[in-house]
Amino acid sequence: MKKILLGVAALMFAGLLAGCNQLTQYTLNEQEINDYLQKHNEYQKQISVPGLLDAHILLTQLHSQIGRSEPGKVTLSGDAKVSITSILGPQSADLKLTLKAQPVYDREKGAIFLKEMELTDYSVQPEKLQTVMNALTPYLNQ
Repeated sequence: MKKILLGVAALMFAGLLAGCNQLTQYTLNEQEINDYLQKHNEYQKQISVPGLLDAHILLTQLHSQIGRSEPGKVTLSGDAKVSITSILGPQSADLKLTLKAQPVYDREKGAIFLKEMELTDYSVQPEKLQTVMNALTPYLNQ
């Protein structure tokens, strides 16, 4: 009788482990992320430096690369339209940029979020706005 109870307990424990294992594993590939980014293709951010400038940034055409340049990191590349209002007047710029971030899975929300996002590279047109973008870069990394 003891052996039967021990066998049933071991079987239940194995079933529990197998069931939990399925709940904790989730795979997501680069193509799935790129498909999602194309469907939800606009990310906006407002940056303000009181008394100096306000900038509205619209990111589009985002593409991801998972772990290629750095293991465990996601690299996003895309375009941005920046509208700047400063003491020098309104200005607009187009950017090609690259961002790096740490993907974090939130179990409660069932979603993956990108944390510690950092602007790693960019080019700006017109080039005369390079100085303004250099000043904005620390605020973009917040």
